[in-house]
Amino acid sequence: ALASMPAGMLGNHWGSRRSMIAGLWIILAGSLTLPFAGLIRPDAQAAWLFISYIVMFLGFAIFFVNGIPFLMSVTSGEQHNNAFSMQTAIYTVSALIGGLLGGLMPGGFSWLTSIPAGDPSAYRLSLWSAALLVLPAILAALRTTQKQPQRSQEAPVDRQVTNSQWSPRRMRLARMRIGPVRRAYLALLIALSVVRILQVAGMALSNTFFNVYLDQSLNVPIAQIGFIAATARLMAVPAALAMAGLAARWGNRRLVILAGIGTALGLLPLALIPMVGAAAIGYIVIAVSSAIRYPAFLDYSMAMVREDQRQTMSGLSEMTAGISFACIALLGGY
Repeated sequence: ALASMPAGMLGNHWGSRRSMIAGLWIILAGSLTLPFAGLIRPDAQAAWLFISYIVMFLGFAIFFVNGIPFLMSVTSGEQHNNAFSMQTAIYTVSALIGGLLGGLMPGGFSWLTSIPAGDPSAYRLSLWSAALLVLPAILAALRTTQKQPQRSQEAPVDRQVTNSQWSPRRMRLARMRIGPVRRAYLALLIALSVVRILQVAGMALSNTFFNVYLDQSLNVPIAQIGFIAATARLMAVPAALAMAGLAARWGNRRLVILAGIGTALGLLPLALIPMVGAAAIGYIVIAVSSAIRYPAFLDYSMAMVREDQRQTMSGLSEMTAGISFACIALLGGY
């Protein structure tokens, strides 16, 4: 969360495409170093894991924050919703496949290498294999192209004010105009930050405590919990793909509101009905609503700012989402 705003600043300085690729390299570095924790002294393992995770999530922040304005810049206005909905669907499918592979790979490596199933080596090899899957992503990103963003027709107001060719009266009028514009932009950032924190909170709550609730409170077998989670992800894929058509009919703003209401309705059976079926339905409703809300909110918020402000908006969006997840996890634990 804290790295998101600096990631947006990096995108402004270095370009969203180059920053996005740099983020992938950092993810690869953190992912490759993580499994080495089992090969060092036990008293240093916790610090090694902690630092590796920080590096990895720093890369995630840079990639996601700059990936949004990059996608906006390489698609036209009518393609934005399709691009974001497709991106969300791909993320969901990837998470599903990754979860299934993650569950099978330690046992597979144990069988191939004849090491015990519970040996850390089986998990170490699985983690290294997962890290190497970042390489195709880097190669794909390197093959992308991005046109230089067109400069706004209007020069920034600050540059206009410092133009020595202006008359004193014209400079005073320009300075008078700066204040309301900046205040309106700041108010927009604050408003969207509050909205983002609150709308992500419901999904953060269900994602963080769903497993614990079903396992400890309802005594549901682990395999059944995994089946419910997989079902939710599968149903979220067509929901994400349908987002573009729904946005064309209702508009992104109305769609974000309806998806937020859907998340709230999904939380009700989780909170009020202590049954496996009710919890499963609530979790699936939340997953489907989130798959629609996320791309719709991205396009809606990016359209509210200028092209040169998208990195800032993207960084703020990811930062506030991370803060929401962190606060919900901490407060919910207590």
